[in-house]
Amino acid sequence: MIINEIIIIIVFFSLAILLNYQIRTNVASLQVGAYVLFMLAVFGYFMYTLFRPDNNVVYHVALIVGMIGDFLGLSLLLVLLFYSYKKWHQSGHTFANMVLSGMIIFYVVLNVSIYLPQWLPSDIWQLRGVISWLALFVLWQFLRFFITSIIYGFVIKRPEIGPLVVLGGGLVDGYFVGRIVSQRIKAAVKDANQMTPYPMIVFSGGQGEDELVSEAQAMRDYAVKELHVPIEKTMLEDQSRNTFENIRNSSEMLHTPFTFYSSDYHILRGATLAQQQKVTANGRGGKSPFPYRIIAFLREFSGVMNIKKKAQIIWGSLLFFVAVAVVTIVFR
Repeated sequence: MIINEIIIIIVFFSLAILLNYQIRTNVASLQVGAYVLFMLAVFGYFMYTLFRPDNNVVYHVALIVGMIGDFLGLSLLLVLLFYSYKKWHQSGHTFANMVLSGMIIFYVVLNVSIYLPQWLPSDIWQLRGVISWLALFVLWQFLRFFITSIIYGFVIKRPEIGPLVVLGGGLVDGYFVGRIVSQRIKAAVKDANQMTPYPMIVFSGGQGEDELVSEAQAMRDYAVKELHVPIEKTMLEDQSRNTFENIRNSSEMLHTPFTFYSSDYHILRGATLAQQQKVTANGRGGKSPFPYRIIAFLREFSGVMNIKKKAQIIWGSLLFFVAVAVVTIVFR
């Protein structure tokens, strides 16, 4: 018994060392969230071996957790479907986005089918095990994303030097920055005010179809008039249409590492897109209202999954075939 507990402790601290290494080398990697989840699982098993609760209680707790996980996984699949379809529609109907959307529709239909009347063929009911695996996989991916986002926000500290880049967002009445974007600007200016010399601040954002000025121009006007930022310490990048272009265009303008500022829920996706383009940039977040942050995290989860959509297709397909094989063997 003691040997078993010692092994568990060794595994736990080994994971802690790996987590620390991952944070120091690349805190934007979803492996950060994976190590935290593994540590929680090991800790849970350690508590089980320590207190030895009744197996019947453990079974019912596991059953309830599994049902909740299945429901949450299905909900996340629907979120992925919605935002993947929007991405597919906006990106010119690319093949990878079409395949990902098609897979999600297939999984959702199968998941819903297991709740239909029991006169359906028995083969349909055997799919319950397959779908549970898939739903829990999506939940696993979301938890990795969520935990990594939280840790990233705590780890990245105020930069010592500039330049700083503020990412744009939709304008109010076509002219003015809204509450969400103003928090991004305030976060950047707060950091800039503590630097000597005062850093260059780039405002990045193009002009949308429903906007009367570029987002970059509106943000600079706000920063200069409301926050007293020296106009000679500002630059405009007014051609970007999305976060990918914000990062790319700002990097091409500055030719040096920088810190970008966006909303707290959006930072991890920005950092991931920077790494995808081999741009050296860290992100800092402006605070957003809590209720809005919940919805935004779901959207950002879909965005991060779509950045590496081919990997999601491969892993989703592999998991599906493995689950089918397992269920087939069990019900044979």
